[in-house]
Amino acid sequence: MARVRVVALDEVRRTRSRVRQEVERFKEALRDLPELHRQGQTKVFQLEPNEKLSTVRIRLRTAARELGLRIRVFRQNENELAVRLYE
Repeated sequence: MARVRVVALDEVRRTRSRVRQEVERFKEALRDLPELHRQGQTKVFQLEPNEKLSTVRIRLRTAARELGLRIRVFRQNENELAVRLYE
């Protein structure tokens, strides 16, 4: 059974706004990915200590989709994610 909790509407709006800002930040970081791909390079993102791997992966995929890119996200090591264009 799923956990249920009640939150205030303004908390939901703040969370949505924060998520939107994170996606925009990743969009900026992914803009040069096609050029890196042509050069045979991979972009690596270092996770912040409080970031979850799955959350960052979702944000990266959302940002890439909004840019019209198809990406693959790989776990580089314990706190890094590598991103490549999907071929």
